Amino acid sequence: MIMSTHPLDHIKMKTAPAYMQAELSEHNMKRAAQWENYGKIASQVDAAMAEMDRIGEARARENWEPDEGGWYSPNGFSDVDWECELGYPLPEHDGWFNWKAQKRVEAGWRMDDSGWYAPDGRHESEFDAEALPEYQMEEVPNSLNL
Repeated sequence: MIMSTHPLDHIKMKTAPAYMQAELSEHNMKRAAQWENYGKIASQVDAAMAEMDRIGEARARENWEPDEGGWYSPNGFSDVDWECELGYPLPEHDGWFNWKAQKRVEAGWRMDDSGWYAPDGRHESEFDAEALPEYQMEEVPNSLNL
């Protein structure tokens, strides 16, 4: 059964005035077409929403912050600048953990079963996110105007 949103929904088609039956029928046909289309794309909508949730969870785990302009890294770069201008992977990409590990190893960090440790022996949890090696920039491109 197809649900209608027409103002005369409470009136059965056979009891509607003759001059309104055509309008009511047209409205019901439009709603039927609308819901039929939804059935065709519902799985795509669900998949897109699940992907957005996955991206949000990955970025939140890495201490990225969302606002009206998009997502921002702990050191203040937008996700677009991070990926396009700096050329770094985003937290949801497959190469993120390898890239992050490479940055930490280059900075002299060591890893064991409980996580990463800085050269001075402090655990990664003792650092603010922007102080981690993956967010330390050697040189910022001039095009970013920071």
